[in-house]
Amino acid sequence: MPTLKAFRQEMHVRSRHATGRTLETPTSITATTLVVASLATGTVTAGKYGAKWVLRPDAALSAGVAVDRVRLTTETGFASATGTLTHAGTNYTDTTPGTESVELTEYEPYLYDDAVQVTLQSLTRSHRYEMPTRQAATRYWLDALTWVSNPRDIQRVTVKHTPVLSRNRHFEQWNGVSTAGALTADGWTLAGAAATYARSTTQVFSGQYSAAITRAGTDATLTQTVGLLETGIIGSSGSLRSNQVTGVAVVWSAVASQVRVQISDGITTTSSSYHTGGSGWEEISTANTTISATATNLTVAVSVEGSNTVCYVDDCYLVWGPINDSVRRDDYGEEEITVGYQQGTVPLAMITPQYAFGSQLILYSMRPYNGFDPTRLTGGLADSDTQDAPLTTVALGALWRLYDGLAETVPEMRPTAARWRAEYEALAAPHLDDPGDGRAGLVLPPMMASGGRRF
Repeated sequence: MPTLKAFRQEMHVRSRHATGRTLETPTSITATTLVVASLATGTVTAGKYGAKWVLRPDAALSAGVAVDRVRLTTETGFASATGTLTHAGTNYTDTTPGTESVELTEYEPYLYDDAVQVTLQSLTRSHRYEMPTRQAATRYWLDALTWVSNPRDIQRVTVKHTPVLSRNRHFEQWNGVSTAGALTADGWTLAGAAATYARSTTQVFSGQYSAAITRAGTDATLTQTVGLLETGIIGSSGSLRSNQVTGVAVVWSAVASQVRVQISDGITTTSSSYHTGGSGWEEISTANTTISATATNLTVAVSVEGSNTVCYVDDCYLVWGPINDSVRRDDYGEEEITVGYQQGTVPLAMITPQYAFGSQLILYSMRPYNGFDPTRLTGGLADSDTQDAPLTTVALGALWRLYDGLAETVPEMRPTAARWRAEYEALAAPHLDDPGDGRAGLVLPPMMASGGRRF
């Protein structure tokens, strides 16, 4: 997965003569200088790399702050005989060169980072969103799809006759980003002091990924809120109250009595047996449990208890009724349906045929990447943070955004911006064919691939 550093340095590679030069492994660093042996060519004037920005993305943090990341060389701050760059800013605190890379840039480093962020948040790919049907409902509010603002953002809608009530059961969709810079699984929330979870390929039961959960002294839960699927009718016929559900998880653990699945209706929490700790994949599930007639909510969770040893979950989901092999295999087909939209509402409302419990509406939409955590980005802490977006496509888009911004004050840069825009769009258009959820590419009719409506 590309990092912010990788995106930015790909920009330098693609347009090195104008944006900067990526330099690897400085030979020595002092409080005010940085020596790069590859620049020790001689006969070059001090102005060659004078008044240039020096970016050290690999410099050590000080108390969690990137104090050494950015400096500006002085007007005469380059000695070609030795490859020495001199800055007049705050003294470097990390003076160990190690194997770090250094970037010399013509423009302020935040402009490159911002160009990458803007590109990520505008680059779209086809996304698959699962929405459980509600009893006799025909109107579904699309408030959870924050990236959908009008019907043209929806490519198509299908119905899948499966009793699964939750979404992202296989942990294949990771479109969020935490304040620590880590990717987060769609629909799932971690709780537990100092606990962490991450996308993993270390142990995988099916698909590409699992979720690796690490407890840190306090029990942790990875939870999805399903809700009671209210339809506005008082009583059990208008919600999941008094219905039977089953919580299921496929988990891997090397420690007995460490991990189990739980469901809660706000009144009672029901737990499965624990994984046996045999360092293998096991399915654990709650009994076919009746939701309270006075339930206030409905959640399914993986609970990690007692041990700080990492465990893995590849499937976790809530089923309406009992579990069976068809649900385990998830082999239900999809039928494309015709839908309408209630215009003039925020959020958008989708009008569908009437269904009962036991199906999912599948919405295919154009979703942009979330980008990096804004606080980490502005604080210079996101250089090692990752994104799933394609390296070259984002780098070309960022070059377009960079030069387009510079052209506001230097109009002569508009042709350069136009060139990079054309190269970016040539790669961005077919990117819509990638569902971004670990499945094979979704081939769309031309009108749908360009964002057109289909009814």
